[in-house]
Amino acid sequence: MQKELPLGPVHNAAIAIIVNGVVGDTIISNASWIVGTKKGGFDFYDTCIVILRYGGKTITVPAARVLSGMKPSTASSLEEGKERLRPPRGLGTAPGSWNEWCYWVPCEHGRWLYFTSGQMKIKGSRDAVVLTDNEVTTLLERGDLYVSLRSVDEIKGIVDTSRTACRYLLELLDDLQDV
Repeated sequence: MQKELPLGPVHNAAIAIIVNGVVGDTIISNASWIVGTKKGGFDFYDTCIVILRYGGKTITVPAARVLSGMKPSTASSLEEGKERLRPPRGLGTAPGSWNEWCYWVPCEHGRWLYFTSGQMKIKGSRDAVVLTDNEVTTLLERGDLYVSLRSVDEIKGIVDTSRTACRYLLELLDDLQDV
């Protein structure tokens, strides 16, 4: 388990990775509950642990992921304002109208590895892009992803929670080894 993805110098902002798996917020929340914390459910919303292969190594990193949906086909009214362009956190979109999972993996030197699941397929080869904090915020502010998040600071908060949740999961796994 690593705090950040060790990218090293990246001359090109796009890199190829292989996603071996993802531990999602449901498992993270359950591990938290089992080890006896008072956190659960919504506390771990959008958290995840990404297992990926990059540079010949398999690396596990706490990260953030959100389910991107299709924007409603109707134009937003003045009453609804810009909020119609973003689903409320936790409500998401109707089943069948999901586009893909969007992932942000923290990297060394304050960068982010961003990739999507591609038609809801989680495992496999992905083309990822390396972004700065400002580029992540710009991506979110555009509203194209149809997610509630608006800035890199929200992504950072989710990643911090993912890191805490990692400790709960590792504690649970350690306890299971003693059985």
